[in-house]
Amino acid sequence: MQKKIEELPPEQYTNALLIRKSQLEQLIKEKTKAPTTTPNARLRISTNKGTFQYYKVTAPGEKLGTYIPKKSLSEAIELAQADYNRKLLPLLRLELEHINNLLENQSNATHLQTTFHPGRKKLVTPVTLTNEDYAAAWISVEYKHKPFDPAASVLQTSTGQRVRSKSEVMIAETLTRLGIPFRYEFPVRLKTYTAHPDFFCLNLKTRKEFLWEHFGMMDDPEYAQNAITKLHDYQKCGYFSGKNLIISAETRETPLSTRQIEQLAGEYLL
Repeated sequence: MQKKIEELPPEQYTNALLIRKSQLEQLIKEKTKAPTTTPNARLRISTNKGTFQYYKVTAPGEKLGTYIPKKSLSEAIELAQADYNRKLLPLLRLELEHINNLLENQSNATHLQTTFHPGRKKLVTPVTLTNEDYAAAWISVEYKHKPFDPAASVLQTSTGQRVRSKSEVMIAETLTRLGIPFRYEFPVRLKTYTAHPDFFCLNLKTRKEFLWEHFGMMDDPEYAQNAITKLHDYQKCGYFSGKNLIISAETRETPLSTRQIEQLAGEYLL
């Protein structure tokens, strides 16, 4: 098992809270202005032989109210909705208050250590790392990828990373350009063997890791069958496309493009 890099991941809820805050404010505004024919009226419901009967009660001490016939059911609906809105509004306002307090008092543990004197910073182990420090620690993990065939062509990226295909060069270069940390052919233990996915990638915002497999010869039946078998093996061990597994593929007629790589990276890794 890999050693834990940080004790507390950076907060990831601010955007969700801001969206929720906006939704609550809009809903409170709408429900507050919702029309009602008789503001102080309420709805009474009784059951008679398995059917509901609705009554409009207007006077404070009144118990029975005025019967609402079926043809005027819209009046009963309005009264029921108005009562619902009255009970709902305090709950919405309370939630909004909690969200505002949380946003106001949110601690920024990620950047606390950056305010320290360099001499003090050197002595402190922060619970939350900056993206730069986390990426450096994540990349520094030592491992062995699969050996290269001595007869194979040497394909390298601009950073000197050797890979096995031109498409892998494209993927590696794109990840580097976008600032996405990755390990090439990092070993991942499956049930009966150790796999070496093409790229083991890190989303710095969420600290979530993704395997990235590129299948480059999907028009070859044997290669395609092996690819499907590998995907099944991944699924058996909890790796699913879109969750923690990124899949790209190509054939001679439909080669991989930089745009496709950027779209996949943007969807899962940025």
